[in-house]
Amino acid sequence: MSSITPASLLDNVQLSIVNDEKAGVIDKKVAEYSKKHNLQNILNTYENGKGRTGVLITSCVVKVVNPSQDVRYHQANLPNGYSGRVFDSVHTQPWLRKNGYRFASKETAWLTRTWESNHPYDSDYPLKKGNKQADKDTLNLLNALGSDALNADSAKEIIYAVLGNATSVQKGQDALQKKAAELVQEKTVTPSEYIEQVRQLTQQTTGKGKSVLPVAILFAVEKTRSRFSGMEVCDRKSHYASDSKSKELGDVMLRRNAQVTKTYEVKDDKPVTDDLVEETRLKNTEGHPAVILSTHVNTSSSVQFRNGVAVCEFWSYMQFLASDLSTEETGLLHKSFISELNFGEIPMSILEVIEQGLIVFLERREDS
Repeated sequence: MSSITPASLLDNVQLSIVNDEKAGVIDKKVAEYSKKHNLQNILNTYENGKGRTGVLITSCVVKVVNPSQDVRYHQANLPNGYSGRVFDSVHTQPWLRKNGYRFASKETAWLTRTWESNHPYDSDYPLKKGNKQADKDTLNLLNALGSDALNADSAKEIIYAVLGNATSVQKGQDALQKKAAELVQEKTVTPSEYIEQVRQLTQQTTGKGKSVLPVAILFAVEKTRSRFSGMEVCDRKSHYASDSKSKELGDVMLRRNAQVTKTYEVKDDKPVTDDLVEETRLKNTEGHPAVILSTHVNTSSSVQFRNGVAVCEFWSYMQFLASDLSTEETGLLHKSFISELNFGEIPMSILEVIEQGLIVFLERREDS
């Protein structure tokens, strides 16, 4: 066992990245290590495949701090194995979250189905059908790390490349966020106009993460309204966690004095079926209102009650909620929305569509 701890290892790599960023050589070193270790597919998809990314980083950390551990044996019940999931949830993910890496998992990277099989990470590991080239490249690296074809220095280089790449990407995203925030503060934009622009921008997005956008704007609207409504917005769990696992009553919940006062179930482009209404009703039996909101075209733009559950078209309901907000509160609404977008479930490609779209909208407004 090495004397270096997981946190100190990652801190040292982070310090190198900070120094190299100041020296203007971070992109050069990332490119060098990427070519050396065939990381390009992994870096290009590091955020959409954050489970894969987390497994790779944690395996590299283990390779350095405990060189005698074969990282291919990532479950304790495998011969000479260890619990990658426990190590990841205790060491890697908390460090990533603390240091602002948006691809960090809320719990552990080992919840990803592709990487949780009870089999060593070797050439026979059963990758899921339709797996991406980045999965194959990652498996090759894990096999090489475990077989000592790659040593601890190589593991450090891989960590540097992944974190350095993420740092560069996030820096560009931060610049967009700063510009959008400044424009929101400068312009006279009503919450209703802001929400309408977000609605239009969500229609320009596709792929994984899109379904989180309505949840994020609803959370932001209720967060802004909570300043005068007397109700608190509960911290939300992962949008992709099933309610049975998360024990949540809905995607967004309001409470007063520790008691749930309202719940929202949000569906993106999915019809509100009788089964969904019944499922929502059975989850919410304490007398508080339960609301199902859907962006599906066939959803009524006015509130309809079905078996005691309120149902409405999502964006119409957002405009109803926004009618209680003043123009001075648009800045707070934007800040809350961007905070939710950085929750870690929305790829930066979608974030950039939203940010750049808002900037274009606000700049045009400035010229008008």
